Amino acid sequence: MRRSHPGRRWLVGAVAAAVCLLPLPGAAQPTTVPSAPLIRVAIAQAIDEAQLAIRGRFKIVTLNTAETLHEGRSLKRTTIIPLVSGLQLGKLSLPVFGVRIEPEQDASILINGRRFRGAVEIIRQQNLTLLIINHINLDAYLYGVLYHEVSHRWPVEVLKAQAIAARTYAIYQNLHNAGKDFDVTADIYSQVYGGRSSEQRKTNRAVDQTRGLVLTYRGELFPTYYHATCGGRTESAKELWQTDLPPLSGAACPYCTASPHYRWHAAIEADRLGRLLGHGGYQVGEVAAVEPVDYTPSGRIKTLRVRGSVSTATLSGKAFRELVGANLLRSLTFTAVLRDGTMHFSGRGWGHGVGMCQWGAFGLARRGATATQILSYYYPGAAVIPLASVTGWLPTTTKKP
Repeated sequence: MRRSHPGRRWLVGAVAAAVCLLPLPGAAQPTTVPSAPLIRVAIAQAIDEAQLAIRGRFKIVTLNTAETLHEGRSLKRTTIIPLVSGLQLGKLSLPVFGVRIEPEQDASILINGRRFRGAVEIIRQQNLTLLIINHINLDAYLYGVLYHEVSHRWPVEVLKAQAIAARTYAIYQNLHNAGKDFDVTADIYSQVYGGRSSEQRKTNRAVDQTRGLVLTYRGELFPTYYHATCGGRTESAKELWQTDLPPLSGAACPYCTASPHYRWHAAIEADRLGRLLGHGGYQVGEVAAVEPVDYTPSGRIKTLRVRGSVSTATLSGKAFRELVGANLLRSLTFTAVLRDGTMHFSGRGWGHGVGMCQWGAFGLARRGATATQILSYYYPGAAVIPLASVTGWLPTTTKKP
């Protein structure tokens, strides 16, 4: 932190007074669910340091006591490092385990060069890493999601369908993660979120045009999973997560053949494949064969057998894909052949296959389907309704941790 920056006088007394009142890192706090809910997004986890900058007026407060530590008109790039005693911001050591940065009006917070709307919490974890959480209005959060999940050049009906599905998923996670530090992550394991840096006019407009609309089944929210390309048929959620709901039961999809991921090929050295499996506890040695044992009704590999130079292991297709890597092994619809010490995979689709196929939605929109028709196709039996009409949705209720 540079001394020459204006407004650099820290309220050390406030820090000292607040330190004994701060909860331990990871302690659950009550979360209010307002009519326009705030989503808690983990934008960084288990990192050793972060770069913080702020454009516009802001204040920094302690997490649970809201004691003001600093106010300013802007903040040049400053390194944040976790310490045993708290946090290091530039040259200043703060004896607190977490701070909240609250921007005023249209100010932006930059974390590692990416701009974010809303407030940001920076928490020192017990293992001396940082957890950074963006607290943001639901639709502003969706602004930063849509660009990453679908192309802003696609038909507007696809963008609107994606906005409704992403909104439903976010609210569902918000309601079911009250006792956790955050609702969603910013990566492929939740919904990819890039903050304000990722916003586009067309995708923002799709969020605005669908404001307040969500997907429900029998009047209740459900986890509206989606993926890039199903490769011919979507998967039943019960095959992966024991979620047995008609809207997530799977459907035929002849509409995603234009996807660049409809067919894919990947290769990995047999000895490296064995090491990856070993990290998961399957000590098979150098892999000689990957053999499907059984399939799900959609044709994806449910269980497989791996034969190696040391032993043979049987595991689920889901576990195998996680160990090998979801970007290398794009789906569980594949065949595997060993040639010259390298395992060659050939498959169809990209993603877990549950819920809406995004490239299929693109194909349907090109055929004239509306956003509602797209969602009805991939979530059979579901209905698009205003959030205020959802059974059990209590906009002014405080969720209990």
